[in-house]
Amino acid sequence: MLSASKGILEIISQEWLSGMYDVLRPKVSSLRGSLQKHS
Repeated sequence: MLSASKGILEIISQEWLSGMYDVLRPKVSSLRGSLQKHS
C-alpha cells in the first residue's frame, strides 16, 4: 500500500515538474534574450 502511494506521488511530482518546466522555459528564454540585448 505504502509503496503504491509513493509511486503515485513520484509520478505526480514528475508530471508537475515537467508542466512547470514547460511554463517556465519560455519566460527564461525571453529573459535570456532581453539580457543579451542589454549586454
